[in-house]
Amino acid sequence: MYSPNPMYCGRNCGKLQSLQMKYPGQKGEKDPTVPGLLRVKLWLGLQSNEDHWQVMQKEGELAVFAETYENQVSILGNWTNKGPLMTRPKFSDQQGKIKLLKEKFVPPPGWRWEGEWYINPELSMLYDKDAGHSKFIDDVYECQMRLPGTNWVESTRPWSNVKGDPSPSKGEMELPAGWVWEDEWQIDLGRAVDEDGFEYCVESTMGGWGPAERRYHLCRRRRWVRSRRLVENVKQKKEKEKTLQAATEGWEYAPLFNMKFHHIERRMDLVRRRRWHRKMVQTEKGKPCFFSMQEKENSDDEDEESQLAAPRMFIVFKQSYKYQLRAYIYQARDILAMDDSGTSDPYAHVSFLTQSQRTENIKKSLCPTWDQTLIFGEIEIHGDPRNIEAQPPDIYIELFDHDTFGEPEFLGRARAHPMVKLDPSDARSPVLQWYEITRGKDQGGELLAAFELFLMSGKDLPFMPPKRGSLYSVPNGIRPVMQRTAIEVLCWGVRNMKSYQLSSVTSPSIEFEVSGNVVQSDVIKSTKRNPNFTSPSYFFDVMLPKEELYMPPMNIRVRDHRQFGRKPIVGLHVLKSLEKFRIDPVMQGDGDRDEGGRGIVNGPGGEHVVDMPVDADQPLQPK
Repeated sequence: MYSPNPMYCGRNCGKLQSLQMKYPGQKGEKDPTVPGLLRVKLWLGLQSNEDHWQVMQKEGELAVFAETYENQVSILGNWTNKGPLMTRPKFSDQQGKIKLLKEKFVPPPGWRWEGEWYINPELSMLYDKDAGHSKFIDDVYECQMRLPGTNWVESTRPWSNVKGDPSPSKGEMELPAGWVWEDEWQIDLGRAVDEDGFEYCVESTMGGWGPAERRYHLCRRRRWVRSRRLVENVKQKKEKEKTLQAATEGWEYAPLFNMKFHHIERRMDLVRRRRWHRKMVQTEKGKPCFFSMQEKENSDDEDEESQLAAPRMFIVFKQSYKYQLRAYIYQARDILAMDDSGTSDPYAHVSFLTQSQRTENIKKSLCPTWDQTLIFGEIEIHGDPRNIEAQPPDIYIELFDHDTFGEPEFLGRARAHPMVKLDPSDARSPVLQWYEITRGKDQGGELLAAFELFLMSGKDLPFMPPKRGSLYSVPNGIRPVMQRTAIEVLCWGVRNMKSYQLSSVTSPSIEFEVSGNVVQSDVIKSTKRNPNFTSPSYFFDVMLPKEELYMPPMNIRVRDHRQFGRKPIVGLHVLKSLEKFRIDPVMQGDGDRDEGGRGIVNGPGGEHVVDMPVDADQPLQPK
């Protein structure tokens, strides 16, 4: 809410912010994933204060356009605006409810036209489904059919997409410009399908696909997938979009007016539309910009809804800037366990504006260390760089558990802001921070990461981080300083173990995990006879961060060794920090021994000091 008094003005009034969308209804409560992200600037105020809203738009020109949609239908392959299928006016609003003829638009008082009507396609229609991705998976479905009691043969529509629309075969599918294939076509077996990848149903148009074949099933299909990687730059992509825009002539196609529109015409499309704009310029301040539409002069039968039409307002940016984002994903701790083994195979998916990348998979770990740098090149952002520095866009990091079969399981999400550097020679260095991971209302651990956003102003950017194979690692100066650390664990035994899955815990063992290093204890053969371990001392020799802030936790898991090789986890405990157990080793030197040759004991002080005699036969003498 806007107020001329800054003390009463809303905190986010007129400021650019990111809003997470969620699914409506009960699906939003059960599904924690984000279907979309909006980057918006909201301002709510009186019409008399509209000048203040316009003054805030310093990054671009606030333009007002009259808008109408031209609608057509296809009859016997010919496009026309007449006929029984034409359920919308020839020119209407976006929803087709209000009749908006171009010649009936009259500028309201205090406004005038600037230029003529022109076609302005919806920009979102010009983006393919792979827009914003550096890697993408193409898929196509092989369809077969049969009559009752006969064998499977090729369907009348042998290849289709997931919706059943005709599609080129996997051999005819062309590789888009600027992409390269990463592998060959493969059958997707990671779904609810049989051993050959097929799923079955009675009729393909009705749906209801299942993995088990029945005699009454007449249709089946299987999914073929192939991965491709982007190698083109943003400039080439822009030229591709401009060519696509010129080829489509601004038309958007759909099977029916109430269905989703797309920019490429398909066989089953029966309707189409395109958007017309005409710019208006204000001549008197404070005048409203609503149109008064009249179909006939001196007519009183028009509905009030059809008499008023609001224009569209756009911010036209004069210049855009290119940035490079470097995401330093180091490690996570105490994440959720999704597998039956009590661990996860996590990877991080980083999203920034219209681009996204992911890290490698870490096998069976609740404290994964990726030590990986993701580089987002040539990100186009509109607006003043100084405003971007003050309010940088949000970065969303989503963690998933990778499964060989089936969809990845969502582990949680974290949000971060980058350090913006308008000058690449800026000597500041980002600091790794712990970001809280949440899964809905639940806590999902913490992520240790840092982010840098460089303005590509023509100057040389800092050198690329060092490579580890084909991946970039976190550079020195940002990664934690590591030191060789010895961890000694004294583990005597187990007590009071509760039953698990209706069975008593009789043969347990304990696993200690620190920063991916695992030490396993001996197996107790029978807790009823002897609940203690034969060897109570265990030793780690690991590299751990020197600073307490980056110290990883220790995961302690108890497994019960049962028949048929089953080893379920029956207990879990996490020591969030090992710092309180850390002691500095005593260096051997002249000052390490007293005059009597007795060693100085390094440990917490007590009320008594015990002299250790040189002769082992002498008794201890407390002082």
